Amino acid sequence: MGDNVTFTLNVPTAGIYDVKVSYKQYQPRGIMQATINSTNLGSPIDEYIASGDAYAVTDLGAMNFASAGNYLFKFTVTGRDASSTGYSISFDDITLTPQ
Repeated sequence: MGDNVTFTLNVPTAGIYDVKVSYKQYQPRGIMQATINSTNLGSPIDEYIASGDAYAVTDLGAMNFASAGNYLFKFTVTGRDASSTGYSISFDDITLTPQ
């Protein structure tokens, strides 16, 4: 727990954006919390699935980017489902949609 990955994303225009993340659910997945510039966004995401695998999208909610520029998107492992066989996290896309 506590392992994380951080991406720097450039937001070209200030404003409010809906933030979504897509990922693959799988048996050895953990639970992750998303933050932007150290502010939690949305609830923790449990990427565990009991059998097989699936692709999912979670809407983390709206974020007000007060100015254009670079923002740190950090995803931190916070735990795992009791049935999960691991703590790994995965994601495919971060989508910002102007509101």
